[in-house]
Amino acid sequence: MKFSEFFLYNSIHDVYLGFERSHLKPRSADWLIYHDKRKQLTDLISKNFEGNTFSEEKILKAWDDFGKNKEKYKLLLSVANTFGRRCFYEHRNKGVCSDTMCIEHLLTSGPNKAENCVIVCKRHAMGR
Repeated sequence: MKFSEFFLYNSIHDVYLGFERSHLKPRSADWLIYHDKRKQLTDLISKNFEGNTFSEEKILKAWDDFGKNKEKYKLLLSVANTFGRRCFYEHRNKGVCSDTMCIEHLLTSGPNKAENCVIVCKRHAMGR
C-alpha cells in the first residue's frame, strides 16, 4: 500500500467490516464480477474519501488485495491511525522516504499489535 492510498484502504476496511457484520460475504466474487454489484461497492467505498479520486479498477483491485491480506492491512491501518501516516524515519536524517508503507515491529518477540509497531517506508524497512 502506498501512503497516497491510505484513505482508500481505510475506507475499504470500514466497508469490509460492515459487510462482515451484515453477513454479506465480502470475499464473494460477485462484488468483482457483476456490474451492478461493482458499482454499489465502488460507490460505498468512494463516499468515505471525498476529494481523493480512484478509478473503479483501482478500487476493486484494492478491495481484492485487502480481502486476501485482511489481517496485514488491519494492523497497518491501526498503526497508521494510532501513530500517524508518515514514515517513522522521516525528518530523522535517514534519507528520502519511498512511497510504499510498511510495518516495523519494535518488539520482535512481542505480540503483533499496533502498540508494538510503527509505520515506515519500504526504503527504510529494507535498510534495517
